[in-house]
Amino acid sequence: MGNGGHMQLDIIRKVQEMQFNILLEVDRICRKHNIDYQLFAGSLLGAIRHGGFIPWDDDIDIVMKREDYEKFYVVAKSELGEDYFLQDPYTQKDTYHVFTKVRKNNTLFIEKGTKKSRMHQGIFIDVFPMDNVPESKKKQKKQIKRLSFLFLLRIIKTRELVLENNSFAKKILKILAFIIIFPFTIFTPLNKIILKINAESSKYNKDSTEFLTLMALGLKYNKYYKFIYSQDDYHETIDVEFNGSYFKAPKNYDQILRRMYGEYMTLPPIEQRIGSHGVIISFDNIIFYKLVSNEYKKKD
Repeated sequence: MGNGGHMQLDIIRKVQEMQFNILLEVDRICRKHNIDYQLFAGSLLGAIRHGGFIPWDDDIDIVMKREDYEKFYVVAKSELGEDYFLQDPYTQKDTYHVFTKVRKNNTLFIEKGTKKSRMHQGIFIDVFPMDNVPESKKKQKKQIKRLSFLFLLRIIKTRELVLENNSFAKKILKILAFIIIFPFTIFTPLNKIILKINAESSKYNKDSTEFLTLMALGLKYNKYYKFIYSQDDYHETIDVEFNGSYFKAPKNYDQILRRMYGEYMTLPPIEQRIGSHGVIISFDNIIFYKLVSNEYKKKD
């Protein structure tokens, strides 16, 4: 590994340290107010495979059922100290996502595609809501179509119709989608689109259903089923080690991780072991780094 690779890992370790401190603060609030949450996605994988962070990962993900998510949102606004910012579309109108991030003030962690955003872009952890999946396949397909349309509205409204890294045909389809759907966005405020996304996502939460899933990331790559949990899998938890502390995880993590990642205990090739989120990073508004050709370099 060259100097650029070592620098990248040094920066990621510092990001991870700050993210872990945010997680501990979230954990403190959740324990105090009896709010259930658990490690999710890459953070769950890291706990199982590495006992903590995936060494090159620059992200922490946790999930809560919608009722806990809403309770956390209410109490966190008063419980979080001055060092943190609770971010979602309601606390900051320029926010492009529909879930919650807890960010560290006086840091900078600009993600791909958000360089021009005016929102708070400090180092963060993601807090996702989980919602019930309807029992019938017909209702599931209808919900997926409805959410796909609403997320496309949101993307256009926030000018995130990303065309790079796609085939020519896909670019043409996206441009056509923009032309067809754009008129809907002119007269629909962003906050109303997000309210509709949340309403559609939580539509079946009062029903007794077998499954729940994460819908707040949009529905690309069939994430509706990729992130699906049975109710039993969500509620039957174990404590797993993450960075020297213990957090809840689904007892049936093997099946869940296989659905998300396939053979998840196999490490990816070395060239793929890079941070996937931050492209511009700053600590205490002093030291800046920029991701160039998959290597972090100090900004002049």
